[in-house]
Amino acid sequence: MRISLTGITRAVAFLLITGSAVSLWFALHAEASLTLMCASLTGIASTVVLVFLVSRGVLLPIMKMRKAIRRAAGGDLTVRVPPARLTELRSLTRELNDMLSRLATEKGEVKDVRNIFEVRVRARTRELEELTGNLEQKVQERTEAMEEKMKELERFRRLAVGRELRMVELKKELRQRKERLGEELEESLAAPKP
Repeated sequence: MRISLTGITRAVAFLLITGSAVSLWFALHAEASLTLMCASLTGIASTVVLVFLVSRGVLLPIMKMRKAIRRAAGGDLTVRVPPARLTELRSLTRELNDMLSRLATEKGEVKDVRNIFEVRVRARTRELEELTGNLEQKVQERTEAMEEKMKELERFRRLAVGRELRMVELKKELRQRKERLGEELEESLAAPKP
């Protein structure tokens, strides 16, 4: 069961006004004294004044604080509550306003820190992009150098293979000449001398 100050104020006002009205009704119908009628009218008037003062002095400042809290929850930390007349409520509104001021200050500090952080992140990102670009350039240069070395090695391999093939041919030719020379020498040795 939810109980509100507004509900309690209305219930008390209803009871007081009803009680005073009943007293006034009995006083009028019983032709009672003027004093009883004045007391009943005073009760009704004082109840109306009491309800007005409670509404104005307590409920209105509380409603203003509630409205300010809702606006602050929505992000508006510039909202302030005017000081109330009652000492306790005045103290409460001052503390609420101080809290909102501190929150606004801290929100500004957080925003400043976030901005500094974002600047640092952008700077670091730029550095990393430059480093990445430099690394890509170095990789490209190394790749080109490796490709050039591979071409040189391929040329050397071809030369070496060509030289080896030429050496094989020369050895074969040398063997054939040796064989022919050996045959010619045998023929010349075997042949009669004139």
